[in-house]
Amino acid sequence: MRYGRHFLCAILSLVPLQAVGQIPDSVPIATTPTRPPVQLKVWHVGAAAGGIALLSLADHAVQRFVVDHRTQTEQDVAVQWQKWGEGTIPIVVSLGTLGAGLVLRKPEVTRTGGRLATSLVIATVVGRGMKKLIGRARPSEGAGQYAFDPL
Repeated sequence: MRYGRHFLCAILSLVPLQAVGQIPDSVPIATTPTRPPVQLKVWHVGAAAGGIALLSLADHAVQRFVVDHRTQTEQDVAVQWQKWGEGTIPIVVSLGTLGAGLVLRKPEVTRTGGRLATSLVIATVVGRGMKKLIGRARPSEGAGQYAFDPL
């Protein structure tokens, strides 16, 4: 639990706060010229796929190294990180933001909560769908890095 509080404090320290009734800056923000977006080319996709294929050759060796050199502190951080990324915390944050916007009658907060909830649902559906579609065995199953059972 101690690491959870430290993590929350670190995240909150990164959020810029604005005082109520604060006067906007009198100095205009310098704008930089925008560049046109980069066009995605077929070779970009091929390079990404090739890079992933090359990295997969080192997958087992990297996994063994990480498992063999794991410390208790790293395990504690991983457990806390997993709590923040899975389960009830993202749901509570999303629905809490949505509810706070409704109670406070702040449409921008309500929209933010709706976007958080929508993002959570989409990420969950896409993530689980990709896992089922690709069907790669989980490391805990011990089936090897190239064991696939799609759908």
